[in-house]
Amino acid sequence: MTNLSLIAPQDKFPSSLNMILDCARMKDNEGKRTHWYMIGGDERVEATELFRMAINMCETIYGGQQNIHYANALKEMAEHLESRH
Repeated sequence: MTNLSLIAPQDKFPSSLNMILDCARMKDNEGKRTHWYMIGGDERVEATELFRMAINMCETIYGGQQNIHYANALKEMAEHLESRH
């Protein structure tokens, strides 16, 4: 059961879930290494924590339902973690 009271209308103000995902993407890009042999920056650690926070929010909002927003957040986090490895 989706808890609609936790979702802000997208046309008026972005929900905190989208804001956290945007911040995670930004931190991930800031911390990416320029060469394969270089270590990524601390920003990538922050990005991982922000992605985890977004996943927890999705679970709270969507209740573990099969939902496209939840699936997209999981996919994006998986790609982030794969690129850090």
